[in-house]
Amino acid sequence: RFWKRIASCPMVRASIGESFYRELLTNTPRLLDYFVKADVDSLSLHIVALLDLLVESVESIGSWGNRFRSVLDHLGEMHRRLGIPTFSFPIVGGQLLLLLQPHFEEEEFLTAGEEVPVEAEDLEEAFATLYTEIMSIVYHPMIQEEKLVKDAEEFFNTVANELNWSPEKLSKRLLEVKLEISNTGTYSHSSEELEIGARLCWRNSAKCIGRIAWNTLEVRDCRHLETPAEVFEEVKEHLRIATGGTNIQSVMTVFKPKSIAETWGLKFWSSQFVRYAGYKNEDGTITGDPGNLEFTDYLLERELWKPPEKKTDFDVLPLVLKVPGVRKPYVYQLPQEFVHEVHIEHPTCPAIKDLGLRWASVPAISNFNMNLGGIDYQCCPFNGWFVSIEVVRNLMERYKVQDRWADAMGLDKTQKMLDMRLQHEIQTAVLHSFEDQGFTMVDPEQVGSSFFVHCKRERDQGRECPAQWSWIGGLVGPTNVTWHKEMRDFKVLPQYEYCAEHWLTIKPPDGFALLESTRELDLQSSAKEKESVLSARPRILIVYGSETGTAEAAASRLHRALKLLKPTLACLND
Repeated sequence: RFWKRIASCPMVRASIGESFYRELLTNTPRLLDYFVKADVDSLSLHIVALLDLLVESVESIGSWGNRFRSVLDHLGEMHRRLGIPTFSFPIVGGQLLLLLQPHFEEEEFLTAGEEVPVEAEDLEEAFATLYTEIMSIVYHPMIQEEKLVKDAEEFFNTVANELNWSPEKLSKRLLEVKLEISNTGTYSHSSEELEIGARLCWRNSAKCIGRIAWNTLEVRDCRHLETPAEVFEEVKEHLRIATGGTNIQSVMTVFKPKSIAETWGLKFWSSQFVRYAGYKNEDGTITGDPGNLEFTDYLLERELWKPPEKKTDFDVLPLVLKVPGVRKPYVYQLPQEFVHEVHIEHPTCPAIKDLGLRWASVPAISNFNMNLGGIDYQCCPFNGWFVSIEVVRNLMERYKVQDRWADAMGLDKTQKMLDMRLQHEIQTAVLHSFEDQGFTMVDPEQVGSSFFVHCKRERDQGRECPAQWSWIGGLVGPTNVTWHKEMRDFKVLPQYEYCAEHWLTIKPPDGFALLESTRELDLQSSAKEKESVLSARPRILIVYGSETGTAEAAASRLHRALKLLKPTLACLND
């Protein structure tokens, strides 16, 4: 109603457009450069026509396909091509509200005697909200572009410093990148830029203790590949190069990056090239790797993978690749000759070999994101080599081999510090097995010393080395030189980043309900069924008295073991 009254008067319509641009350019002269070639008289008519359309389309502003949305998209594209900075939009909105303020007050005066009077403050707030909503549609692609240009400038300044580019070469490259972004909304890296970017990501990774070899990383540029079959072939080539027969070479294979139109780009759902399946048995125990239990269930429930008839603790999961625009992921089982594994043996205890333990020799991580100057490479598998303690912790914490190991070695399970003795023996076996079978592995002392050298080299180059103590000093223990080193964890770009698990966001097929939790089960059960289940369940109370913490730890373990029965845990003092 307010706008109809305003727009019905030709003189008021004309004065709004003229006054708006006159006041805007007078109060903000830095915007004059963007109107040098503009027909201000024509623009004055357009701003009022836009307000007409705005009020007319207020109820459908956010939906796709309507006339107003297409006008806004066109307006945004036009502003992007002209290079209009996003900082100008709040200035324009503020000027528009100042111009309409007298009309807001007039509307308040005219409706003062009505049953539902209009307040000038409410009108101003309504127009401000409306302007904010429409401008978010107009300048969203422009904000993305500005951020990409800023990220690219930071990246290329770093690259220029690392590769000793001349100022002229840097300026030329930045101009090329900005033109490419302006024309396409994104840009591409050269193979040289990709290589140095990947190496810098490794050097800047605060959780990695083995960064001393960052500048030896072999980067394979496979961005040109299109089909899943080609990707899987390059995975095999990656593993062939990484093992080099046996000695591990650090390798990264980079596939095409995520495009600006994609929420998810080309991406491996598998967290590593070689991971072991985890199966939950009927009695509640787990066969295999508990860390992969949920992913294994996902593949089995959706019939994406068929496990061996006889399930074991070390069934290698398939590689799963998701291609944008294709609903079903591609599943590929690595040929056995590319699944490099080390069978764990002890140098002085032959019985350990009979336990049948093994581990993958190449830690090839496949679900990281590498961000180089605003470009996301979500499919860039990368491998280094293991520190012995990593494999030891996997066997002890996930596979719980302590009891079997102690029995095989004939150790007294009641002795003090049994876990420390077992850790030492398992580490001895792991180091011996990798070296005996010819695969690269470093021990905590080696890698701790090399990290000290790396920190010194970085300091000599005038750089501080980011480091997360829990992943470096905490990983290798108090007898290691890194334990007492003060570290500062901070983010340096470019950087590897964790990715969300894409497969967790995929809804089950129609008609298929996968029960992920007891809560979902409860929601699908009737009240009568739930009452029956609850009445049949025994009530369990676990009470402990503990001064040193031994009994408390035992009670907590029992509480976790019986969690499906929802026991109550309490201290005698309570």
